[in-house]
Amino acid sequence: MGYSPESTVTTVRVARVPDVTLNIATTTYLSENKVLVHWTTPYSGGSPIIEYIVKILESDGVTYTRDSVYCLGVDETALQQNECEIPYSTLMAAPYSLGWATSVTVQITAVNLVGEGPSATGNGAYLFS
Repeated sequence: MGYSPESTVTTVRVARVPDVTLNIATTTYLSENKVLVHWTTPYSGGSPIIEYIVKILESDGVTYTRDSVYCLGVDETALQQNECEIPYSTLMAAPYSLGWATSVTVQITAVNLVGEGPSATGNGAYLFS
């Protein structure tokens, strides 16, 4: 009797990218001149979510640009509360250039150690004076 030949190496992935982010919406806070972006945590794919990528639809209606000031994906508070706040002044300035009575549409992607999950969009807020 003896040992059998060595088997080939097999890679097993125990996690995958997160599911699509759920219930994305924007809410207007007129008294504070800001928009609240909020969402529901998706299934993490077996690896903790480490970041959310939040992009805002620009005035051209086609281009989404990442918000890198108010919705930083590694901010612990945003990760725990699933929300961030963006001042009107930011939304009305370049690159977004949204005008009064414009809908604020966002695209959010959850990220874990495996990678980025699928993106989803949501809206609901309008810029009002």
